[in-house]
Amino acid sequence: MTKADGASCPPPGWLVVDIGNSRAKLATWTGGRLGREVAVPSVGLSIRSIREAVQEVVGVADSTHLAVLSCVVPAAQETWERALRGWRLHWVSHRSPLGIPISYGKPATIGPDRLVNASAAIRHGIPVVVADIGTALTVDVVLPEQGFVGGVIAPGPAAMTEYLAVRTARLPQVSLRETDCVVGRTTRQAIRAGAWFGYRGLLREIIGETLQEAGGDQAALCGTGGFARALLPGLFPDAVLEPRLTQRGLGEIGRRVFGGGKCAK
Repeated sequence: MTKADGASCPPPGWLVVDIGNSRAKLATWTGGRLGREVAVPSVGLSIRSIREAVQEVVGVADSTHLAVLSCVVPAAQETWERALRGWRLHWVSHRSPLGIPISYGKPATIGPDRLVNASAAIRHGIPVVVADIGTALTVDVVLPEQGFVGGVIAPGPAAMTEYLAVRTARLPQVSLRETDCVVGRTTRQAIRAGAWFGYRGLLREIIGETLQEAGGDQAALCGTGGFARALLPGLFPDAVLEPRLTQRGLGEIGRRVFGGGKCAK
């Protein structure tokens, strides 16, 4: 944790940054609410571009110099620390105040995004299963008393089409999107059908089995990530979708780390 110079009375809000595999998403958390989101690439960013993105989020006149960050791209962390020099930073880890215990063999190896999502999802009840469908798929479980117990990691939906384009000589790159036709009449349609229905099958099995192991009908399902809205409702109608689950979790962790933002008397 890095402290800023001369901040005896922190402002009632902070920056939250979710640095994922593909994009870093920034927002403010003020009074229990998320502000507007700005997204930038996770890798290849300069210090200047990071500072420009931060300024776009917090505003020129904002005095916020507190930030909670989750990062799954270790190579990007140093650049962010240099860009936010002078800020008080909290990088999420298994030692962060998550609001839930961790029952896991090697907690230091858990991705911080998984911990943040699990801590945020308990607002929907416990037990809860969290499905984050993005560049990768993570399905995690929070149980009563035990807290975070683990989950499943699998390739994300885009891997279904990207793999074929990279590993074959003649098959084209196809974007993943919904289709009603299983029998493709062109090569592109065939690839899209395989990816769409194949990934739905993968989700149905993994999430369905995880829900049963987590408590069956007693377990809530919370979905997030770029592909959640397209894929989950048709498979699990009772799933709660929270596109900004990770940012909400970062905001709540900030509340525990930085306090309510009131000056000490």
